[in-house]
Amino acid sequence: ATPSAQNPSSPSTHSQPPSSPSSTPLVFPSEDQEVLVELYHATRGEGWRANASPSTSICEWAGVICDPNNRVYELDLDSANLYGTLPNSLGRLQNIKSLRLSSNALFGTIPASIGNLTNLAELVIGLARFNGTVPSEIFSLPFLESFYIGDNPHLSWTIPPQIANLKSLNTFV
Repeated sequence: ATPSAQNPSSPSTHSQPPSSPSSTPLVFPSEDQEVLVELYHATRGEGWRANASPSTSICEWAGVICDPNNRVYELDLDSANLYGTLPNSLGRLQNIKSLRLSSNALFGTIPASIGNLTNLAELVIGLARFNGTVPSEIFSLPFLESFYIGDNPHLSWTIPPQIANLKSLNTFV
């Protein structure tokens, strides 16, 4: 069980029904719950084409696959009608292997904190409106196999030599 340093009143089991009205997810001890609720609010989650609600466990959300410890293993919100910017907190999804957020109305900069996702094997953030550059931290991900960043017309960058650091990379668009 994950200690609940962020919310000391969080029980380690579901002692309260998910439908109970509460502004804080008291029954979900995973830090990943906080991260995805922040993503939900930052990208107009009420309009997503995926079934999701801050008052339910993220492991019940459409497009979210959790491991046995209720940590996010895969997040697939491709074409889910996300609108907004990605929060820096995404870099706290320590167990995530696949992050798919393409074909959404995402804009702003790509969070450098994605470089903290050391287990990430797949990063798909194409068909969006990101601006700025691709954070150099992404080119340090040890297990990244697939990286799709194409169709982001507002990014101004060139493929850096650090791409050679991605020893596992086999697909780059």
